[in-house]
Amino acid sequence: MSTTMTESIAKTLSTFTESGDFTLDDFIVFQDIDSDHITMIERYEVLRKKTSTTSAEKTEMVTLLTELEEYMPTSATWNELCACILNLEVFFRDGLVIYIKEKQAEFKAMLSQYKYVQEWSTGTSYYFGNLVSHNGYGFLNIYSNDNNDAINLNHEPNISVGFDTYWARFSIKGDKGDIGLTINYKGDYSASTTYALGDACTYNNVMYYAKSSSTGNLPTDSTYWAFVDKLYVSNIAPSDTNILWFDTSTYRLKKYNGSEWKSITIIASEISTIDSGNYFSSNTVEENLQEIGSNMIYNCIATSGTNTYTTTAIGLNSYSASPLLGICVMFANASTNASTININGLGAKNLLDSFGNTFSSSNSLKANIPYTFRYNGINFILQGKGGGGTATDPYVLSPYTYTNNNGQSTGTMNNLQGTNVYCGAEGINSLNIYASNNAYGQLKITPSPSTKPTGYCDYTTIFETHLLGLIPENVKAGVSIAGKMIGTFTSDATATSAQIVKGYKAYTNGVLYEGTATVASLGGLTKSSSGTLSGTLSSGALCIAPSNIPSCKYIVGTVTVGGYPYEFSATLGSAAGYYFSEYYNYKTSGSNWVAGSSGISSGCIVFYNAVGSSESYTITYNGYS
Repeated sequence: MSTTMTESIAKTLSTFTESGDFTLDDFIVFQDIDSDHITMIERYEVLRKKTSTTSAEKTEMVTLLTELEEYMPTSATWNELCACILNLEVFFRDGLVIYIKEKQAEFKAMLSQYKYVQEWSTGTSYYFGNLVSHNGYGFLNIYSNDNNDAINLNHEPNISVGFDTYWARFSIKGDKGDIGLTINYKGDYSASTTYALGDACTYNNVMYYAKSSSTGNLPTDSTYWAFVDKLYVSNIAPSDTNILWFDTSTYRLKKYNGSEWKSITIIASEISTIDSGNYFSSNTVEENLQEIGSNMIYNCIATSGTNTYTTTAIGLNSYSASPLLGICVMFANASTNASTININGLGAKNLLDSFGNTFSSSNSLKANIPYTFRYNGINFILQGKGGGGTATDPYVLSPYTYTNNNGQSTGTMNNLQGTNVYCGAEGINSLNIYASNNAYGQLKITPSPSTKPTGYCDYTTIFETHLLGLIPENVKAGVSIAGKMIGTFTSDATATSAQIVKGYKAYTNGVLYEGTATVASLGGLTKSSSGTLSGTLSSGALCIAPSNIPSCKYIVGTVTVGGYPYEFSATLGSAAGYYFSEYYNYKTSGSNWVAGSSGISSGCIVFYNAVGSSESYTITYNGYS
């Protein structure tokens, strides 16, 4: 088990802090090992490895250690060195560091007094380090004590004495200088250029600025130009090392430091800016740069991976470097699912689209297209992304363009505005009475399934279908179909109620009439009698005379002979009307009734039996008068 070097152990091995007067430790100066001492070291190693040694061997080991003291470190010398290092660390921690911090606090307190107070005045208390102006000169209050709290009161600075008990003069009032200018550098002098007040140019490697507007006046003309003293402008170093050199090869202002020309470092926080456009909220170069940095977009380079992207961005050390941190990135590989990005090893962050949704196979990041993202403290949100919709060419009207996740495309949807779209009979879905109002019909149609027209339709599009039977002749006369067709069916009818049998109805010219006529009113016959006659029909004719049936003008009935019926009718009441002759030809006509021969006497209904044998008969009749 190892033993740790502690402060108490270190104090016993080192004298640096033990005596309090920082006595230095003595350390052996080690030498390179030569061949003689190598043999001695090998002998010493042999003796050390022995499990037991003799008195002589122990004495030999001590002698060898003494000889090898400058060539072979031992645990004792190593521990002394460690003790010295630990004592130094304790000294820095408990002594020097605390002392420095105390002095730093004192120095800060003293520096806080180094400030310009105001123009010196009587009755004002001034402390060490206070700066005042007096009669155009600057003075520093040097009156002090050990605590730097002494008050300098009513001791007027003496402008003729540079230094006294109370004040030290640090500036001298000089001659009045030229009016300050904002120099606008125009390059080398040109006689054709018009220079305005404040314009600057270079002439013979010396810079001049224009005191007034002029054209064609050499910079050496003091009426129009002023010499910028101690400034040399060239891409070649000047021989005079006591001036400032503006190196046009590097565009750096340089000063000779005794051995070489060095660029002058300008502290950005000490340079004021003139912001006439109010673009910044601050007025120093450093603060302006910070504002620019907080709004800048970091360019990500060398992006690799798919969905899990890694990249680098110069100057980006933290995702919180600025509010709403912006990055511009171009992916080498398109995304196929939810994606993250890790910049400069700062950790992976989700990439979301402009709506805050994760990317997917249908909403993906494309390869080799620059994207801009802003960090909201949790995720990087895509900025200003177009497209992202699900529209495709057939759903966008031609020839208009649109964007989706694949970029810009042109629609192919037909424009059917102002055109006729044929539906055809096969496009009729249904034709019914409208359920909400039975005064209307309901026709449902679709474009023809055979031609399948597709496209954009509006109120100017006309849908055409052909309805079989929808013609004026099939529509009741006077009826308007949607105000576009007037029916003519029954327009040629002339019947009236008096001409229609009572109990029946009929349309005439589109008007429904209910009949009032009777058979009699129409000049017809009415049933006056009915009955049945039967008997035997012998061979030959059977004559049924009007005397055999009740009086009537017209008779209808059925005669059955031998089981074979025959319907008959006859008009009675006159010789000509009575004639009706039939005969029954059983043998020759398959038991059918056939037309009778002529020569039968008129004035009766004759049925003729041609079979040759007697047959029974039955006559059922109705008589009409």
